[in-house]
Amino acid sequence: MNILLQLQNTSKGKLPYNNKKETLEQRKKWLTDISPPPSINKFHKGNSLISTSHGASFKVQENVSKNNNYEEELLYVACYSGLSPPKVPVSNESGKARKPEISTPPPKPKPEIVDKFTPVSPEYNSSSKLIKEYEQAYEKKKEAAIAKKRQEFDQNMAKLTQLSKEQLMIREKQQNDQLKSLHQQTEKHLKEKDESEKQVQVMKESHRQHQQMLDAKVLEVEKRKQQLKDEARKRQEQIQAMAQKIHASINILISQFITEFEGCPHKEYFSEDAKATYTQIRSIKTKVDTLLESFKAAMSKQEDLKKLMELFEMCKRGLESVKTHIADANKKGKEVEEQKALAAKAAQLAQEQQQALPPAQTDAISTPTKSSNTSTNIKTSEDVMVDALEEYSKLQGNLSSLFCKLEQIQAMAQKIHASINILISQFITEFEGCPHKEYFSEDAKATYTQIRSIKTKVDTLLESFKAAISKQEDLKKLMELFEICKRGLESVKTHIADANKKGKEVEEQKALAAKAAQLAQEQQQALPPAQTDAISTPTKSSNTSTNIKTSEDVMVDALEEYSKLQGKLQKITESLNAFVNNPQMKKYKFELQKAVNTPINAISPESSSHLQDKLHRLTSLMSGQVVELSGKRISAKEAPEGILFCKNLAAKMIVKKGAEQVSSKHETAFAIAAVTVGLWCHDADIGDLLLAHFHKACPYTIPFILPKQEKQSLEKYHEYLGYKVEDGVIEDQDKFLKRMSGVMRLYAAILVTSPPRGSNSVHPFGIEHAWIWLSRVLNSPPQPDITATMIYDMLYVTGHLLHDQFRNQFLKLLSCLFNEYVPKLRSVAVGGGPVSRLETFIGNVIKSGGKIAKPEGLLPSNFL
Repeated sequence: MNILLQLQNTSKGKLPYNNKKETLEQRKKWLTDISPPPSINKFHKGNSLISTSHGASFKVQENVSKNNNYEEELLYVACYSGLSPPKVPVSNESGKARKPEISTPPPKPKPEIVDKFTPVSPEYNSSSKLIKEYEQAYEKKKEAAIAKKRQEFDQNMAKLTQLSKEQLMIREKQQNDQLKSLHQQTEKHLKEKDESEKQVQVMKESHRQHQQMLDAKVLEVEKRKQQLKDEARKRQEQIQAMAQKIHASINILISQFITEFEGCPHKEYFSEDAKATYTQIRSIKTKVDTLLESFKAAMSKQEDLKKLMELFEMCKRGLESVKTHIADANKKGKEVEEQKALAAKAAQLAQEQQQALPPAQTDAISTPTKSSNTSTNIKTSEDVMVDALEEYSKLQGNLSSLFCKLEQIQAMAQKIHASINILISQFITEFEGCPHKEYFSEDAKATYTQIRSIKTKVDTLLESFKAAISKQEDLKKLMELFEICKRGLESVKTHIADANKKGKEVEEQKALAAKAAQLAQEQQQALPPAQTDAISTPTKSSNTSTNIKTSEDVMVDALEEYSKLQGKLQKITESLNAFVNNPQMKKYKFELQKAVNTPINAISPESSSHLQDKLHRLTSLMSGQVVELSGKRISAKEAPEGILFCKNLAAKMIVKKGAEQVSSKHETAFAIAAVTVGLWCHDADIGDLLLAHFHKACPYTIPFILPKQEKQSLEKYHEYLGYKVEDGVIEDQDKFLKRMSGVMRLYAAILVTSPPRGSNSVHPFGIEHAWIWLSRVLNSPPQPDITATMIYDMLYVTGHLLHDQFRNQFLKLLSCLFNEYVPKLRSVAVGGGPVSRLETFIGNVIKSGGKIAKPEGLLPSNFL
């Protein structure tokens, strides 16, 4: 009992039971403090814990394992502590530890063993059990709390896992979508890369071709430059040679002038004009030498040659005038010598008479003077006679010089009159003797009228000279008329050459047309009687044989039509020049251009109402009505030239659409043609302007091609043929064919497009003109590539309607083209592609019986 009290009073025996929550560290400390009482510690210094089956624990001395009575000591402790015998390791024979198995309580230990131990109080065991039970309860509560916490943790973990899975699925879906999008973008980029590579290859090929073209053009330009340099060098050499010849001629003229001038025996009587001419001629020598040096150094200009020619003319005129001056000086010198001889003779006679008189009368004849005069002022009779004779001679000389000048003027007037008559006679003879005078230009005819009127003026002036009532101005007028006749005679040669050239060209064309007509007639005679009308222009059944035209007539009609339309266009252009160049009309002109260009540029086969709106806008503008444009109201009547300007601009823009738009998109030609036919039905003047612009932009729409003129440059001739020429570079053949094809397709589309509904008029330029065009082509010489292209475009657009209208005749025309004209085209072909395409097209059409499909984009007849 004392031991129990002692245990209870110790700090280790007091068990603190409270409901306060303790930390894990406090719990461990509290459990650690639970140990055997101090009386037992002395036997268990090693603190080796021995567990029993009942959960009690005690400590054993460290050296117990060394005693031989180890097992007995354990049994003793177990017996007196109320515990079951512990299973502890026991040494076996080999010295290793083993676990003894004690099934029954051991016998009472030996006394020496008991003496080694102090027994433990039984309360200690119950206290230990209570502690263990408390620990077990605590462990259960702890495990329950841990289990509850674990369950909550598992639930939260499950929720978090589910949320994570959902977020992961959403993220996976987003990633899959992104990957799919990236895959699609990658495929798209790869396709674009392939297309880009193809485009790069195409661009490289195009660049290579373009580079080749540029190289070819560069070579051509270099050749041209070299050619121009050679021409300039030759021209410079010619100019230098000419300058040397002129210089030699001037030196000869100057030498002759100086020789004759200084060789004159009476040069002291030269007039001031003669002396001035002499000084001028001598100064020309230095100028000529300076100019010649500049020619040799190749530093001269065109003006230097003109100056040299002027100096030559001056020397020439000076040499001609010096003869007159020498004659006048000699004449004057002879008169003075005669007067001196007469004066000497008169003085001699007076001296003889004076000697015969008395001395007192010697002063009778002298001139009276004042009384203060001395003998030195007294004139003798000889002096008086000499003075009288000099005055008389002077008056006679002046009178004779006047008469001489009058005679010279009259003689000069007669010479000029005779020269003018000769010039007029030569002019009239050459002008009227021209075999092709019907081709004279208006300038040539005006010059002819002017020269004929000069004849009367010259005769009137000559009569005034003969009657001595002329003035100095009359001589100037006579000289001006002489210059006019001289220039007229020089110009008539040029006019005659131009007229002869034009006449020869027309004759050659007529000869070609006659030859073509002869060939056509021979082919026509070779055909059966039922087929003799196949190639002639189709007419109504009532037409007689007088309506049939030969090939020559066809080409003449084409030339007349071309000349008439181009002349009309030229007159209209000239009449609009003042309006176009007027700066005050600049804003108004811009508004008119916008009013015309806006509806024309907006033409498209969108709908019937769309085309009707564009047609209505244009017809209203050209009728002088007020139209609204960008919020502004404008009328073409505000200026007298306004309506004509709009018509001409509309015709020009329509043809331009063919070259720029239809050449790229052929099907757009029919919408433009529908509006064009509507304008033509509204105003016939627009039709003539349209045809004139068509023929100017593409002369193959007539068709009529003039040969190159002698003085016409290669660039100008190509511009006439329809090529674009920029900075001396002629347009490429492929681009040229493409543009001309666009113009021809628009021209042909007009022929097959029906007039607008409600117009109550026939087509102003219908399908019969396609037949006329084909007949003209058959009667004209083919041009390389372009003729084949034009025939193909015409047949492709109008062929279906030609077949519907003319049937068998159209089929015969195709046969004639295929058998007779295509070989001619092939003989002049350059590329071969256009001719092969045309030949294949006509061959397929003939095999199908002449049927041709309608062209793509053709509008229905009632569309507009």
